[in-house]
Amino acid sequence: MTSYDTDPQADGSQFRAPVLVLALLTITAGFADGYALQRFDVFVANQSGNVVRIGMGLVGEYTAWDLALLSMCGFAVGGMIAWLLNRAASRIGWPLIRLRLATVLAAVAAWWLMVTVVDAGRGIGLLSAFVGAVGMGVMASVLTRIAGVRTQPTYQSATVLSSAQGLLDWATDADPATRRGRSLALLGALTLVCYALGGALGAVSARSMGSAALLLLLLPLLASLALAHRRVQAERASDASS
Repeated sequence: MTSYDTDPQADGSQFRAPVLVLALLTITAGFADGYALQRFDVFVANQSGNVVRIGMGLVGEYTAWDLALLSMCGFAVGGMIAWLLNRAASRIGWPLIRLRLATVLAAVAAWWLMVTVVDAGRGIGLLSAFVGAVGMGVMASVLTRIAGVRTQPTYQSATVLSSAQGLLDWATDADPATRRGRSLALLGALTLVCYALGGALGAVSARSMGSAALLLLLLPLLASLALAHRRVQAERASDASS
């Protein structure tokens, strides 16, 4: 699902409840996309949709193509930042997962500040699309595997395919020893449901709450950060006792 799966620190072992974190992060991504679509008609997490919009803009069929382009660039920058944080984590002594989550929180907070004044000018609107996507790009690196199964909270095309593969493997009992098919199917279903739920909440919140709705994005991110912190504390306690 993602090229981040080579990162040894970006897997479910970094959390005490990785499935819960996957659900929280996927709801966050869906919420961000639902909000952005409702207000600006662009995605900040799902970049496949933005690429299509850019192409439509080239033939005059989509007017906000510049927002889509900046969002795509922001997501790419977020991916670069996620990798650069490897060195920062070693220097300051913070676990990489916790540092990445804190960076996502900072980006979302900056996005909210920009969106609250988006009506003040077109430039702020463009910048907010970029910054929101930066946060989602960093978040794409936070949780990429659970028990050997690839996961990705921010974009779901590959999730649909892996879920279908897992469902078929589960039905045919292709790998009874590891039950990988069942894991693929259930984790995929959870991810898709959470993304859809987040999208619904984001769209409804944007319509009823406006820019204040983005503050709701902080809640699942804070919960994920707390779960990462608990894992770190448990590991330190275990090391101290041994």
